[in-house]
Amino acid sequence: MEIKINEEFKKLIPPLTDEEYNQLEENIKNYGWRDDSAIILWNNTIIDGHHRYKICSENNIKFKTIFMNFDNENEVKLWMINEQKGRRNLTDGWKWELAQTKKELLLEKGRGNMSEGGKEGLSIVDKPLHNTQLEMAKETGWSSGKVATADVVWKKADEETKSKIKDGELTFNQVYTEIKKEEKKEERINKIKQQREKLEKGLEEPEGDFDVLVIDPPWRYHDDNVYDSEGFRGVTDYPTMSVEEIKAIELPAKENCVLWLWTTHRFMRHSFTLLDTWGFEEKAILTWCKNKMGIGRWLRSKSEFCIMAVKGKPTINLTNQTTILNADATKHSEKPDVFYEMVEKLCVGRRLDYFARKKREGWAVFGDEVPKNETKRN
Repeated sequence: MEIKINEEFKKLIPPLTDEEYNQLEENIKNYGWRDDSAIILWNNTIIDGHHRYKICSENNIKFKTIFMNFDNENEVKLWMINEQKGRRNLTDGWKWELAQTKKELLLEKGRGNMSEGGKEGLSIVDKPLHNTQLEMAKETGWSSGKVATADVVWKKADEETKSKIKDGELTFNQVYTEIKKEEKKEERINKIKQQREKLEKGLEEPEGDFDVLVIDPPWRYHDDNVYDSEGFRGVTDYPTMSVEEIKAIELPAKENCVLWLWTTHRFMRHSFTLLDTWGFEEKAILTWCKNKMGIGRWLRSKSEFCIMAVKGKPTINLTNQTTILNADATKHSEKPDVFYEMVEKLCVGRRLDYFARKKREGWAVFGDEVPKNETKRN
């Protein structure tokens, strides 16, 4: 009798490690064929005992066979999957692979029964996704959350990564984390591309010149096309500008004007170069003391700075304002409302918030981050 090997059937057999295979080979060589075991065949094709058959064939050892009857190959595969589930300590990757295969076989058969032994169970045919996940959770013995994670990974990971999960080199959580990082990276880059396209088309410039300017430049800490999820500063989700690009901005400033330039430790020295380029003279540095500690390479940041500079002789309502501004941190890069209230008390005239994040009453706003229906120019 010629015994046949079906490659599709072999795909349902998790491979033995070298140690496991060597141990099995050693046992068969030393003790011979066990009377209580057999190589199981269907239509002369091995459906159980592939490793034992290989060892016996290579070492001329006699073995026992048992024939089983099934209606078709799908019935054979279902039987093989159930046998593997109950026989070995499978990796999570193999558990999922076999459970997925079983699900597809049952769907193809139109039975939709994921329970063991043919007992009545919930159908996964034409059911919502969450019900399918519940059935997969029963099949694998996992939580529904782990099933959802595995489902995402199996749909989006490449074959090499799946193989590593089946071999136990990677976990579903590790791969899921990397997938989400990559998706976040793509989402951020696409958003920046859209904003850059909008900028290239041109934004409507503010009308006229202003007595008071607040500018919060989009300083470039990272390449906009490189996502650094482990950097020392949060990655922006808006297009940034180089120092040279910021220098090239033509500020709509009157001859007598007050400028408030926001900066950080890293760009403090460049900020004075900007002021020289724009024709402003620095007068004071306001330090915003935040309520919580941020990130930083050498020291953890808990402050941000705004240089007060003037051109000509603007009108300033000098009060008892100090160089310290205590206020809670808000959204990324958004400045506190109390800062704008302070500027309104100190400075007289027409005001512009350059690179604004939102509309402010009594201010002209300019920037691609202001929603269209909020953009206003006074």
